[in-house]
Amino acid sequence: MEGSATGTEPRDRLTHRLASTAAKGGATALLGSAIGRGIEALFQLVLARFLGMTQYGLFALGHTVYTLLTQFLLLGAENGVIRFGAAFRTAHDGSRLKGLVRVSLLLVGTSAVCGTVVVFAVAHPIAAALFSEPELAGFLRVIVLAVPLFALFRVSAALLRSQQRIRYSVALRQVIYPVSKFATVGIALAIGCDLLGVGYAFVVGVGMAFMVSVLAVRTLILLPVRRELARLPTGLLRFSIGTFLIGAAHIVLSRTDRLMLGALRSVDQVGIYNAAFVLASQAAVFLSSFNVIFAPMVADLHEGGAADELGSLFKSVTKWIVALTLPVFLALVIFGDSILRLFGTEFAAGWPILAALAVAQLVNAGVGGVGYLLIMTGHQWLEFGNSLALMCLNVGLNYWLIGRYGALGAGIATGASLVAINIVRVVQVRRLLGFHPYRKGFFKLVPAVGAAAAAAVLIRVIAGTSVAGFLGGLAALVVVYGGLALAFGLEDVDRVVLEVIRSRLGQRRGGIE
Repeated sequence: MEGSATGTEPRDRLTHRLASTAAKGGATALLGSAIGRGIEALFQLVLARFLGMTQYGLFALGHTVYTLLTQFLLLGAENGVIRFGAAFRTAHDGSRLKGLVRVSLLLVGTSAVCGTVVVFAVAHPIAAALFSEPELAGFLRVIVLAVPLFALFRVSAALLRSQQRIRYSVALRQVIYPVSKFATVGIALAIGCDLLGVGYAFVVGVGMAFMVSVLAVRTLILLPVRRELARLPTGLLRFSIGTFLIGAAHIVLSRTDRLMLGALRSVDQVGIYNAAFVLASQAAVFLSSFNVIFAPMVADLHEGGAADELGSLFKSVTKWIVALTLPVFLALVIFGDSILRLFGTEFAAGWPILAALAVAQLVNAGVGGVGYLLIMTGHQWLEFGNSLALMCLNVGLNYWLIGRYGALGAGIATGASLVAINIVRVVQVRRLLGFHPYRKGFFKLVPAVGAAAAAAVLIRVIAGTSVAGFLGGLAALVVVYGGLALAFGLEDVDRVVLEVIRSRLGQRRGGIE
């Protein structure tokens, strides 16, 4: 009998147990992520409808600066907290966990305040010189006030995640944060506020979410109450610097498109592109959901020397992510123009951009949590090299293609960069860890994809762009794909996962948890 890393449990049984654990956390994260991304998409749609294309483009630029600044000023603390917090939890080392909480909050809080002061001071040169939009300066000065609040909020959510408080971490990131900012911004729009008023409302919403996160950490994480000096976690700074550089490179990689589009073209094109990007990012809902639970499990299995079990779990999780992402991808590609019209008729021109970004997101989902594998197994500096190289590639491609094709060029450049970095990561995981994300069961999904796409396209051709055609085609896609995937695409471990997810979501609906 082939044992696990501990030599006490058969590998098949252990694989099923790990799959069940991942599915429980994944079901919770999936529900939260679906809610959060749905609210975010609705938030962006409402902004576009109320503000109009030009003002919405200015909001997208300001929000991009806010996101970039937050990621830089986090200094890699998020991933450091997850890795070391999970290890201290396993070792029952409350003293070092207390040190982790103190150091991470102090470090991030200080850097975020300093960075916000700097950007506040140079907001006008950024708006006028870089984007040729002086009107953007006032909005920038307002929205960056939310950066320290959002940075500390993210550290708090990471602390909960490291302690396996998955439900609460997901609730903070995917429900409390989007609902808070939507509520305050929605009120501002309803009473007729302009872009500046929307910015102040946004800051208030982020502040509300931050206060809830502080309460959650104080209530849910048990720390030693003795007044002795908390032990600082060794290795945290070195690990966090590596993940900071990775995160900085990755966020530049993912936000270069809008910044360069704003600098090289018009804010109207930024508005159209941002709408397409928001919709394409919906295809990543399942990847991000399972990564919430997958990352700390990687750290635990790697620390325990369970390489075979880690590889098996990686394959299973990747298949679930791909299987769930495929119908979202098909819907975005086939019905993208109809969905974009919800933002306004002028946004329908962004369908080719949406298609390019959706293809990239499908590839992103198709490699599973490969980036987390590298980081959580101690290869964060290699992942930094990956991100740095691809950041340079993305900047070069955006500069070249935006000049030729405008917003579509930005979509192609960003999509190509995302595909390239994921191919490199898969090769590196294979060479360093000895496994890849695929198993034979992947091919069982091919008939379901082909039949669902054919049914949706047929209805689209017959019914055109009408509402009935859109709804009918979407229903046909879901029914045909779901039926064939369930009938022919499941393996034994998939059935275990499906049953766990079904019962977990049933508990949520029934209010058991």
